[in-house]
Amino acid sequence: MNSIELDSEDIMNDTKMKSNKEISKDTLNQKSGIYKIINKIDGKYYVGRSRNIVKRWKTHNRDLSYNRHHNDYLQRAWNKYGHDNFEFVVVEYVENKQSLLIDAEERYIQKFIEERNSGNNNCYNMNENSYGGPSIPNNQFRKGIPHSIEDKQKISNGLLGNTNTKGKPISKSHRENIVEGSPKGKDNHAYNHKIYNFYNKNTNEHFTGNLYDLCKKEGITVNSVFHKVIKGERTHHKGWMFIN
Repeated sequence: MNSIELDSEDIMNDTKMKSNKEISKDTLNQKSGIYKIINKIDGKYYVGRSRNIVKRWKTHNRDLSYNRHHNDYLQRAWNKYGHDNFEFVVVEYVENKQSLLIDAEERYIQKFIEERNSGNNNCYNMNENSYGGPSIPNNQFRKGIPHSIEDKQKISNGLLGNTNTKGKPISKSHRENIVEGSPKGKDNHAYNHKIYNFYNKNTNEHFTGNLYDLCKKEGITVNSVFHKVIKGERTHHKGWMFIN
């Protein structure tokens, strides 16, 4: 895959790039469009878009040669058959506008999706949308485009066990949602069911029960002060003394 093929017929047989062997390398460097990396042994291909076709080809070639390409299927095929059995083909030149490139790539993607659904998996691409590739997390062109229900579920599944948010502050609205959705009172997993004995020196009243009920009786929401009484850090609170 040492040169770009300029007049090959598209492997799908539905698009043929206009031949132009007189095109200069400098001009080609400025070209944007749709390309394919085709396995000459079995005809399987990888399809993509680029605003700079030559630069993108060089990136693919380098990553494949160093065994670090983001597409595992293409990389394994490259390792098996060798670079001489692959060709880079420009199948369609497209005006250098991201929206037009996405629309053009979508046509090819829909084509290989139809082929896969019919049992003919002739494409190395793993992502079945035009926003794929290695830079999805930072893809500015994805902004403003709603995710499908399926995409949302995939994202949710992918975040299970994710520890990347550790140490990051939670927004006020997020905290409120957590509190609102948390089990209340005795249903809370952090609820202290231990039974304590207290005596109120002001009222000569005895109390036997858990701290939740004692706090409820006294009309307070935080039981930490009673923990201090239990630990001996305070002698009493509102007259209540801890009895061992």
